[in-house]
Amino acid sequence: MREVIFISTLIFLFVGCNPKARTEDPREVLGFTDATTMRELASKAIGIANKILENQEQNFILKASWKDEQGNNHESAKSVKTVEIYLLRPKNYYPTFVKEEGNLNDFRAELENIEINKEHEYCGDTEDCVENLYSNFGIGPIVANVLKQQGSLEIAKTNPLSNYIALIDGDLQKFQMLFGQSIFGEQDMPGFENFIAIVLLHEIGHLNRSFSIQDIKELPKGNFEGYVKYFNLLNPEKKEEARADAYAAHLISKYARSNKSDLTLDDRRIILYIPIQAMYTYLYQLLDKSEGGRCRQYFDPTKTHPNLQLRYIAMSLIVSDKSNDLGQLSRYLGTRESLSKKRFATVNMECSSLDF
Repeated sequence: MREVIFISTLIFLFVGCNPKARTEDPREVLGFTDATTMRELASKAIGIANKILENQEQNFILKASWKDEQGNNHESAKSVKTVEIYLLRPKNYYPTFVKEEGNLNDFRAELENIEINKEHEYCGDTEDCVENLYSNFGIGPIVANVLKQQGSLEIAKTNPLSNYIALIDGDLQKFQMLFGQSIFGEQDMPGFENFIAIVLLHEIGHLNRSFSIQDIKELPKGNFEGYVKYFNLLNPEKKEEARADAYAAHLISKYARSNKSDLTLDDRRIILYIPIQAMYTYLYQLLDKSEGGRCRQYFDPTKTHPNLQLRYIAMSLIVSDKSNDLGQLSRYLGTRESLSKKRFATVNMECSSLDF
């Protein structure tokens, strides 16, 4: 959604867009094969994404490669680009996640014993004393051990020249295991199909070259200016990720506002998914106050992808009608800048391998 730890999460592979699409089978290009484990969730996600795209009159329609129907009766009525969705896995790869589940169980068991060290409870993330925030010092390494599992995740691959999106089955399962529930393991309220729908809308954002950050100007002034501030900090590769994020969040926000009086429970779930995931990622990272943990929380995983928590905070500005997330973004960016000036940011291997 290559990446080192935690916030490193999602890696999306994008190439430039060309209006002339060619025929290409991602199974042959990637050397992957069809997967079936998450087809039901992926099918629901495609339905959610198509509903939002059609409601906002976007000229894209998503079609599952494992189904024959197009799923949209209006395709012939306007210029609609069909984007084929594949659910794939590497050949001869059958994920079991035994090790990952063991690490996650150890993490949740340790949560039961966590205690705040009263002497250091007011230490901020830029202060050295914050490393002693928790009385049980073992929580940091356990958190890091769990979140390192995100380092190799590749949720989706796309080739705009061929108008397809390939969802990677095993990595989707791993992401669902780690972030589809709360940190204590309760059932997730929004439903994981909404996360997949957001991934699909993000990918469509890469295909829609006409969308720009200026298209979210209708946001409350503070929210728009906050997103622009975040956007302007990024290099060109990260800007493209932020632009696709903005597209997905913008469509969801517009869908919510245009159907405000007639929103179903399913509609409310995708609207809530972004702020809820922002909270979940924050809770994970809150528990590792080591030098490496703080770098992972505030620095970017690579030179091509922004920090996941930062992305969720920024997207929350778009789906919210209020400016209540603006302070959170400002505090985050301020802490990030201060940490980048710390000596350990350049000498600690876990930190120096990250980008800020």
